[in-house]
Amino acid sequence: MAENKGKLLLIEDDEGAALLIKDALEAEGYKVDVGRTGTDGLKQLGANGYIAAILDQCLPDMDGIEVLKRVAAKKLDVPVILITALGNERIAVEAMKRGAADYVVKSADLSHLVALPLTINQCVEKHRIVLENRRLEQEILLKSSKLAEVGTLTAGIAHEFNNLIAGILSHAEHGLASSDPETMRKALSIVVESSTKARHIIVNLLHFASRQDTEKEPANIYDAIESTLAFVERELEKNNIRVIRMYSDVPKTLCNLGQISQVCLNLLTNARDAMLPQGGTVTIRVRQDGDWIEIRFTDTGCGIAPEIQDKLFEPFVTTKGLKEDSLVKGTGMGLAISRQIVDNHG
Repeated sequence: MAENKGKLLLIEDDEGAALLIKDALEAEGYKVDVGRTGTDGLKQLGANGYIAAILDQCLPDMDGIEVLKRVAAKKLDVPVILITALGNERIAVEAMKRGAADYVVKSADLSHLVALPLTINQCVEKHRIVLENRRLEQEILLKSSKLAEVGTLTAGIAHEFNNLIAGILSHAEHGLASSDPETMRKALSIVVESSTKARHIIVNLLHFASRQDTEKEPANIYDAIESTLAFVERELEKNNIRVIRMYSDVPKTLCNLGQISQVCLNLLTNARDAMLPQGGTVTIRVRQDGDWIEIRFTDTGCGIAPEIQDKLFEPFVTTKGLKEDSLVKGTGMGLAISRQIVDNHG
């Protein structure tokens, strides 16, 4: 018995021709379903996980070219091989332009039954390579997005730590150089205060480090927001961007603080980029709405074009860098990741 190579859809109205092709492909290890019309074939193709489709050019309700057009319109990501009659190479070329993966010409000696399995194997393998390349591209862009986050965090952390360490050293030296108990006490108090702030930065960083975990626990949602602002608020201020907090009392909620912090970081970074170079205001509102907690970020930036709004949460969709004078470039992954995190919390 041949190995199971996967499931194919054959769209062929001629019962005899369909039986010959089905037998030939099943002998090669494929499972074959048959659709008798273009309409039926399109319904089946969109719902049953086929690795490829074999499409006859002549069907009772529409021709193969029309089927290919509808496959493209429905964004059905399945390789389609067209079967056409001898002398219809012009149609085959048109089919390739419309998205067919390949074509096979029918022959009186039935040699196309030998060629068809080879063609299917090649098309399926090419499609597998295309999908793998897409996956790798997404992985690379995702890593680029995470590196961009790290850059944002690193800038904030470095600035905060430099200031804190400088203050700690200065007041420690001042206290050591003095013999006055009150001066020494004040200096030591400032050292302790600055050290506590440094510790808070480490705690905030650990919130971000935990974002790879999926574990959720009851937590104060403000911790996620404020731990993010601890890193980026100084950067926002440097770009003339003011943060307005409008917080209502909300109960603890079951969440992953690190992942919520990542969402906050993505939204704050987008707000910053939208307001460069003129600056502006970003407002963060938190309120309870029934069983839900709403966290709303609004800014005074340039806004998003209506034609892009419906695609905002798709991977790789970005408005950054589209203008020649744009100050920032985007990977298009930030909102897609944020949407996934929020959905996982819903």
